[in-house]
Amino acid sequence: MVNLWRALEATPGLVTVPAVWRQRTGPDFAAACAGFLRPTARPAQSYPCDCGCSHDIIRHSAEHIVAVCRCDPWNCDDIRLTPEEATLWELSRARLGRAICRALEIEARESEVDPEGTAQIGAFSARALPVHLIIAPGSDEFHHAVAKLAARLSDGFILFAPTSRYLDGECQALLARARAGFFDLESHFTLLPSGLLHARQRAGELFARWTREPTSLEADTAQQAFAIVKALDAERPQRGASPLRVFWLYCVQGLTAEATAQRCGCSKSTILNRLKQIEQRIGMSPASLRAYSGQFEAIDDSLRDSRARRIRRRAALDQPSDDEDEGVF
Repeated sequence: MVNLWRALEATPGLVTVPAVWRQRTGPDFAAACAGFLRPTARPAQSYPCDCGCSHDIIRHSAEHIVAVCRCDPWNCDDIRLTPEEATLWELSRARLGRAICRALEIEARESEVDPEGTAQIGAFSARALPVHLIIAPGSDEFHHAVAKLAARLSDGFILFAPTSRYLDGECQALLARARAGFFDLESHFTLLPSGLLHARQRAGELFARWTREPTSLEADTAQQAFAIVKALDAERPQRGASPLRVFWLYCVQGLTAEATAQRCGCSKSTILNRLKQIEQRIGMSPASLRAYSGQFEAIDDSLRDSRARRIRRRAALDQPSDDEDEGVF
């Protein structure tokens, strides 16, 4: 697929000549120029050729510019360029950030882009939920940026990226622990010919899970589901891929079935079997249970606190205790 969003992740530094932008964005090029691409004051030093090589740009005068093949042996004719064609064009992160906020009808808040390529672009709801944008050129850079952001913002945030191709199980786990939501621009926005963006869902619908307090019904549902999984786990004690461990990794931390299998040291089919057991017992699909991840974490925290209090009370009375404060595992 050729579009603006894929082009952003394929262009290191988000700067190149118009010919490369045109090739990488395909039918989105005109709209991208209208909205987010702009010429810089920097002259380009090289230019792509149809044969696949890169030509050196030679400036004989302001209007006499040619791209010359430097291959050995020489293969291609010189390419005459206009001053615009020989100028570097860049993505305006600020314009893109404002366009995202405008489409979602949320407050725009611009911040400096950090070395990992992330920046806050807006905030949503009364709690001012931070909305960030990351444009990374590879999976390693993406993972490093997510890890740093999740460590710094542990109380929830929204993260946008051009596509979801770098979002692996480990990144999903990092975001789940930070109570963060991830959305890719490719799936959630349409680039209009005018250069504006159209959001396919309203911000209130898109970010509902991260902005509202759970209702009493949702809290009860989460409590019942958690108790059912613990009971299932007690009925079928197993090492590795126990029902409770699979439930926690897949439903609470948001890992994929493949990533869950890796963490449990078993096959994907084993994980799918455990998830089927959980669904049959609770009556809800494991995917739908992910919507209650925040409540599940709160339940686990309360159980940990309760066990810790019992241990302290017994210690104060010099009474031995068999309890161990190990959380759900």
